[in-house]
Amino acid sequence: MGDLKQLFDDVAAQPAPPSRLTSADIFAAGRRRHRRWQTVRVGGGAALGVLALAGATLLMRPQAPDPRQPPATPAGAASTAAAVATGAVRFSVAADPDHLYMGRSTCADVSCKTRVWLYGSVDGGHEWTPRGGPASLAAITAVGPETLIGVRDDTAGQTLLTSRDGGRDWTPVRDVTAPAGHVGAGRALVCAPADSAPADGAPADGGCVPRVVDPAAGTAAPLADEPSLTVAASGAGLAAVTTAPGHPDMLWLTGVTADSGAPAVARSTDAGASWDTYAFPKTGCHTGCRAPQVVAGADGVAYATVGDRVYRSTGSDTGSGTGSGARSWALVGSVGREPAWSFVLGDGRQVLAVNGPDGWTFVSRSGGTFRDARITGLPDRVAPVRRTADGWFYTVDDEAGRWYGSADGLTWAAL
Repeated sequence: MGDLKQLFDDVAAQPAPPSRLTSADIFAAGRRRHRRWQTVRVGGGAALGVLALAGATLLMRPQAPDPRQPPATPAGAASTAAAVATGAVRFSVAADPDHLYMGRSTCADVSCKTRVWLYGSVDGGHEWTPRGGPASLAAITAVGPETLIGVRDDTAGQTLLTSRDGGRDWTPVRDVTAPAGHVGAGRALVCAPADSAPADGAPADGGCVPRVVDPAAGTAAPLADEPSLTVAASGAGLAAVTTAPGHPDMLWLTGVTADSGAPAVARSTDAGASWDTYAFPKTGCHTGCRAPQVVAGADGVAYATVGDRVYRSTGSDTGSGTGSGARSWALVGSVGREPAWSFVLGDGRQVLAVNGPDGWTFVSRSGGTFRDARITGLPDRVAPVRRTADGWFYTVDDEAGRWYGSADGLTWAAL
């Protein structure tokens, strides 16, 4: 396929479809629909971070329990926190349209790495309050409006933490050996890299071992039934992981097969109690196969991106791939370039973000080819789009610290 830009020359000049609503109207309506928090089960897994609640997950390197905690904001230091709040956003997560969290760098460049001030909002980003810092936090994710999981990254290594008061106080988790039969409501699935995982469960090739974290109990336990693939592991931080809004029992883990290194996806429809593994052809991996990127919509249909190729779960015995249930994935087509990330719109269409010289090019499949998805209201560069458990779309301009929200994923407004 030729250069991706050529695919869109025929649509670049076409006007956007008419609408009687402004982006603010649509966003406000979406916020009203999603205002009520819904408690759901959580899970998922991939790189360093797996959590099945907000469409992102937490991958960590568990350490022995450490009595130290990320330092709270000293008394009288609120003005100091405000003074450094213009640093780049290092991580962000939304529990629901009201409860938002972000860590902002304590320095203007990248020299301070994971040193951040932690902020929280309970009114959809209208007001932000300091929750602690400066702290060595690499990532956080939300299990509930006030329940968080975080990774502390300092000279002692990486430590998994939990908070039940919106990030004001943190406690290290402790490992338990009794396996968890499933993830369950209020818990999260994390993945421990091999070099810090329990010796009897660590894969030899650098993958990671799924662990179920219970913030209420402060524990991490192995899964009773683990998927038959090497789950992807990478550096500190959150990574996109697949859950389907409205389907808390549907979880996906991504990685490669242990025998051939083929890109693979493991799916659970019972909150991690059992798994089916799907292995995809290596075709389309231009620089070596990596773990697929997987996203899912509110209808439970998932999309897997393998190199520049896109597959769609069909729920039938047709398609391509190998392994248990693998034929339930069908090839959609080739984008021409490997997308950086993707998400699923409220209407079920997948949108892929392709890197361009002036920012992201958002494309979706239409009429047998990938065309301009006509996303409006977003700046040229934003973090990957995510969804809360109740379906609200959000993203962040990390440099500017500006949050954006959407009810349908197409029309966006700044918070």
